[in-house]
Amino acid sequence: MNVFPFSAIFRAPLSGDVAQSIAPEFDGIAGVPEIEQRVVREVASYGTQLGMLLDAVEALAEHVPALAADPRVARALELKGQIAEVKAEEAGSLQARAERLLASLHRVSPAGHAALMEAERTR
Repeated sequence: MNVFPFSAIFRAPLSGDVAQSIAPEFDGIAGVPEIEQRVVREVASYGTQLGMLLDAVEALAEHVPALAADPRVARALELKGQIAEVKAEEAGSLQARAERLLASLHRVSPAGHAALMEAERTR
């Protein structure tokens, strides 16, 4: 039963649909969108691709010290450091969220919580 029978018709001022796709957009990028979509879907996300390239740049700079002096390499290594900082910051909030969710699971389903904890111990 729809408790708001006119909700499909009525919209408040400046409102609109709240449904939003979170899939990556491939319009406006260089390359062929179909290929980009397939690479991201089947091979590696953009983040994984970027991480692999930055790891390779770092390894090259470690083995060829003259490369580390190149400003382009220095910028890439700085970018890698900034990404690591963001990941570290997010890890803390992810841990806090996981703790809240585990506490909720324990309250709602102690058996489910115990099973999850056991599965994690054996992983």
